[in-house]
Amino acid sequence: MEITRLNKTAIIVQARLGSTRLPGKMERKFDASRSLLEVVISQLKKTRLPIIIATSTNKENDWVASIARQNECLVYRGYENDVLQRFIDAAKEFKIERIIRVCADNPFILPEQLRQLAEELNRSDDDYVAFAFKDGLPTIKSHIGLFGEGCTLKGLEAIKRQTNEPFYCEHVTNFFYDNPKGFCIRFLTLPSQLEQRQDVRLTIDTKEDFEMSSKLYQMLSKQGKLDDIDALIKEVDENPVYLQIMKNEITRNSK
Repeated sequence: MEITRLNKTAIIVQARLGSTRLPGKMERKFDASRSLLEVVISQLKKTRLPIIIATSTNKENDWVASIARQNECLVYRGYENDVLQRFIDAAKEFKIERIIRVCADNPFILPEQLRQLAEELNRSDDDYVAFAFKDGLPTIKSHIGLFGEGCTLKGLEAIKRQTNEPFYCEHVTNFFYDNPKGFCIRFLTLPSQLEQRQDVRLTIDTKEDFEMSSKLYQMLSKQGKLDDIDALIKEVDENPVYLQIMKNEITRNSK
């Protein structure tokens, strides 16, 4: 896939098999026939943006690279723990300037909002663009799992010049939040249904997350409503079991 759309803008997905809380979650079957990684890729393809799967050189991640190529994604393999450098190197490898960062454990990621991030980055001089809740909390620091975030290669390179702290190397964009005066940062308004929904958890870190989200995903998929925010929230709110699991996992896995 050639990087030409939206002035050298691409989605970069960080993905690896080595999860502490749920080992091998990427390759587990999430719906009847596909792994979690394949489901996430299928959502991202709806954006019509180039997709780069950025994984590590560890042999266990050969599977990640193979699945990415089978699904017509570009692949970059770099450092295991220095994810910041992995992103920088992936962007340079494919000559992109603007990055839409996505985590591979977000199967409900919303394509329309990813596209919006790309368009906002492309027409501005911002270093970082993301969605935020009504109280100002960036969605990436929540459990919601519906949104990516946009940043520039120049912004990431500026972070790398200023720090090599393991925390910032592992958590690619946190330096932006902690040093807002050093960057041009902009937060976008969430769809109204989600402005105050920090109680929703659709990111997948645990067995409980996986099982609940898989059921919800397959239900919405059968209805043809995977990208319908109203339908998603309705299903969550009408199912007290989902709400309780989300509450429990948010408490156990604080960000």
